[in-house]
Amino acid sequence: MGKKRLTVFGAELAPVTTVAQLERVLGRCAKANQSAVVFGEPGVGKSAAVSAMALKAGRKLFSIHGPHHGPEDFKFPIVDTAEKLVHWVQTVFPSDQEWDGIVFIDEFGFMPPAVQSALLGLFHSGERRIGTDYVLPAKASVIGASNLMTDGCGRTISPMVLRPNKYLFDPDTSQSLAARTYNDEFCAWLQAQNYPAGDDVISFVRCYPDRLHDYAADRPADSPTPRGWAEVAQLLDPGIHPDDNLHVAGKIGPSVADQFCAHRELTVRIDPIAVVNHPETSTVPENEPALLWATVGAVAAVAAKATAKQKEGILKYLLRCPAEYAVYGVVDAIGRSKDKGMLGGAVGAKFLDKFGPLMATKAPD
Repeated sequence: MGKKRLTVFGAELAPVTTVAQLERVLGRCAKANQSAVVFGEPGVGKSAAVSAMALKAGRKLFSIHGPHHGPEDFKFPIVDTAEKLVHWVQTVFPSDQEWDGIVFIDEFGFMPPAVQSALLGLFHSGERRIGTDYVLPAKASVIGASNLMTDGCGRTISPMVLRPNKYLFDPDTSQSLAARTYNDEFCAWLQAQNYPAGDDVISFVRCYPDRLHDYAADRPADSPTPRGWAEVAQLLDPGIHPDDNLHVAGKIGPSVADQFCAHRELTVRIDPIAVVNHPETSTVPENEPALLWATVGAVAAVAAKATAKQKEGILKYLLRCPAEYAVYGVVDAIGRSKDKGMLGGAVGAKFLDKFGPLMATKAPD
């Protein structure tokens, strides 16, 4: 199936495909004191990416949910009858002119036209103000996030379309040994959350990368998204239970629930400790990709509490696997163990000699 063609107000913008790239383009806007709006399908992590960007940069984050506000929250008149003047006052945004952070307006496209009109000056790079009395702090950045018009996100008034820089966040959920993709970023992030079923979700989206994000406006209740997968990982227990399929179907849809639960049940066929303790004789099921992904994921998870000898066993087993499995397996193992020196020693040197150039592409930007 070909990739969906996504447009932003009739324009087929070149997509931003990773969180690292999104951080770079938004950082450039901030440096130039220009506003930006990030458009993308529901659940891809637009809001999370902006929050992570603020945290990573050590900047404050002032976040509001646009549809929850009326225009009077941003701009309302105070009449000075004596002087026959009208002063426009706002009560929401940071007023300290030394404030350094990101003003983030979420669900941008769902804001009523009157609210958008009140914010026009804020998104204008030459003004950065509301009415006549409020001026955005010089160090502040303005970023909005919105679903696409084709996702039923409401209506954006024409003047607002022209003012901010517009970016299409369309994550590359594929796996590639030639580059670090959004799939890599998501798996690394999910691993760090230490959710109960996180390793199972990572194993699944490694095996079926096209299932990480498959949103469709005509079937929103049957659309797996990164946000949905994160919630599945948090919801399920480490063990397998009879109701798991109901939970997964209720969170990300029935079309993927059976497939995920079947993949998860492969783990009961795997004894990762036995594999790690006997890495050179344990089976490498190359003709069963799903089982091999499940095995590699289970072996990588052992690294969280592995002894030095077991870490060596992980490397020895992965050395026997095809390149894709070996590289992703060791990346996940290093992430689980928090041991950046795991590739030291003779076995580590052998692994780097065989897969080193491919490992280099998996490092974070």
